[in-house]
Amino acid sequence: MVEQEYALPPRALRSAVRTKSYRQARGLVMLIIKRRLNMSYKAIGEVFNRDYSTVYSSIATVEDQIDKDSFLKERYYSLKNRLQIF
Repeated sequence: MVEQEYALPPRALRSAVRTKSYRQARGLVMLIIKRRLNMSYKAIGEVFNRDYSTVYSSIATVEDQIDKDSFLKERYYSLKNRLQIF
């Protein structure tokens, strides 16, 4: 679903690609997982094949961007609502 929103190929979120669209999409999903499931940074990192410090940095970056970019904020809430985990 997130990959479709960002027009990324399947499994893109777990890939090693670090372009802006990949980083942003991956960071949004990490943030949603952190807030919804309260998973540790290490556990999220294992899902995405990343180190916990990378997960922490990605989430912090996306949170900062959401505060500054109304389009990204809208996209975050839209994805969060569509990715109903509970």
